[in-house]
Amino acid sequence: MNNRMMSTEEEFILFEEALASLYEKFENDGLDEQTIEKLYLVLDDNCEAFEVMWGLLHFLEEIDRKGYYFVQTIPQINENAPEWMELMLKRRLNHKDVIHDLKQLYLSSPDIVQYHIKSVLNNIQKNNPDRFHEKVKFVLDMQ
Repeated sequence: MNNRMMSTEEEFILFEEALASLYEKFENDGLDEQTIEKLYLVLDDNCEAFEVMWGLLHFLEEIDRKGYYFVQTIPQINENAPEWMELMLKRRLNHKDVIHDLKQLYLSSPDIVQYHIKSVLNNIQKNNPDRFHEKVKFVLDMQ
């Protein structure tokens, strides 16, 4: 978290090393839910090291395949990384298996989480209705 902006070469190296260490820990022992949630909060739209944020996103998708921790942290992600949050939701909408997980998580989430998801999904649909209308409708349908 301390090196997430990666404004210096040292911060970049430290971030990469920390991510590699976490990946190794995940492979050997798994990661606890607190660590996974904190990793989502590392995402920041102001970070200039775009490729490293992509690496973090891919790592998060691997360790949180169903998206449970992602959905739980959406209100906090929205504070520093609304663009990354939108991108992650689009990726979930475009994956035929994961979209069903997203729907179930949406339906079982607290009102504040549903509010954020619905707001972002409606914006996604508004900006690209041909591609996302049916997918957003599927997720938001309360049945």
